[in-house]
Amino acid sequence: MGDQFIGKWKMVHSDKYDDFLRTLGVPWLTRKAACSSSPTIEITKNASTGTWQLKVDSAFKTSIIVFKLNEELEETRVDGEKVVTTFTLEGDKLVQRCKGSVDYTIVREVANEVLKATMTAKDVTALRLYKKEAAK
Repeated sequence: MGDQFIGKWKMVHSDKYDDFLRTLGVPWLTRKAACSSSPTIEITKNASTGTWQLKVDSAFKTSIIVFKLNEELEETRVDGEKVVTTFTLEGDKLVQRCKGSVDYTIVREVANEVLKATMTAKDVTALRLYKKEAAK
């Protein structure tokens, strides 16, 4: 369940990401650095423990979130804000709900070797597309 997300993904398209970060209250300099990078996402799952790992690696910063589905965790965003996050699998989607000064949701889904991440905060929706990298 959720195995379609496992692997390494390189960002190939971004739309309205700066608007999304601005809505979250991310400072200008941090937004510009984040928007100018082309991150790689690596998603892994330990079947024996039920633990997932989401690693976002860019020239700007590397962040790692370790989580179990349906369990709240506290994480610190790249801009330093602490949020309470819950990951769920809803059908074929990996949904990340974050509660902080501004609540937001990231819905990830995979089709044709492309991971689509739809990010919504208030009335702003951003989209990022990632192409699956070949296994080494």
